[in-house]
Amino acid sequence: MALSCPMPGGDAISLSVFMPAIDPRYRRIKSYIEKNLDDSELDAASIQAVFGLSRATLYRLFDEVGGITRYIRDSRLTAAYNHLQQHPSCNLTWLLYELGFASERQFQRSFRARFGVSPAQWRERCRHREDGYECVLDFA
Repeated sequence: MALSCPMPGGDAISLSVFMPAIDPRYRRIKSYIEKNLDDSELDAASIQAVFGLSRATLYRLFDEVGGITRYIRDSRLTAAYNHLQQHPSCNLTWLLYELGFASERQFQRSFRARFGVSPAQWRERCRHREDGYECVLDFA
């Protein structure tokens, strides 16, 4: 989308602005990411190749959400959080590889940083929801 900004003296400059909420490429890329979370090779370069985008364009599209790498990581973490909430007996090693994490350590660190508890602690909390505990984390 191009915007024209009036400048003092009557001149105008044209700005090229990417607005993720309305750019159809953003929605298509988000959908692609969701469908390919299990691919540990899913990264900015692979998305650039699939969609024929320059690095700058891809990064601009996802700048408002913290960048493409962060978006992919957060999507994987949210999927893990939700899966463990619904299936607390799930094997963590299976889950981390199913969601495309390259290592257990990466998964553990990222999950704890994002949610404040380890995946094992979250899974245990969800296992006890039948005992009257809520299986919900408070995000501040």
